[in-house]
Amino acid sequence: MHANSVLLLDEYGQPLSTRLQDVLLPLAARLRRQFPSLNDDCTLTDVLEESGRRIAAREERKGPLDNPHAYAWVVVRRMAALRLRHDQWAVASATLAGAESEMALRGMPAGFATSEQIYNDILCKELLAHLSPIEQQIAKGKSAGHSEEEIARGCGTSCRTIFNAWRRLKRKMLSRARQIRPRPRPLDLKGPRSI
Repeated sequence: MHANSVLLLDEYGQPLSTRLQDVLLPLAARLRRQFPSLNDDCTLTDVLEESGRRIAAREERKGPLDNPHAYAWVVVRRMAALRLRHDQWAVASATLAGAESEMALRGMPAGFATSEQIYNDILCKELLAHLSPIEQQIAKGKSAGHSEEEIARGCGTSCRTIFNAWRRLKRKMLSRARQIRPRPRPLDLKGPRSI
């Protein structure tokens, strides 16, 4: 990846500021050394662009950074780790074939959502794929804002059955989501404890 041949874009397809480009592009070689599995230029460019978007959003909210190089390296490393985790999850996913999820991502317009939102959408599709047809109908009905009564009419069953099924379904989906994407441990803000 040659710094002169790459132009990093924001979510609207416009080039990132020259200042951000000058900070991010030199990090490409360092990023490749630390994350050798980011082996193609497209993935590397995606990581740098998402990092640039996040840095630009932070500067827009709180003003220019005093030391953009150090902050950029932290953000770039975080985006690379997220990308690798996402790629590992996608490979391990047995439900969505690689071509299907790739086609779903390609069908989204540029700037459609953040990488985290896209990741969550794919996670939801993965979770729904493991459900029975009636469970899928209940989950889709609840996510659309329908009441138990409306869903029960559509399924031809009682409200109590839908209520119990929804409760079991939430537990099942939460358990499955934690298997796919473990919950981060909370920060210990109190510091180390003495005995």
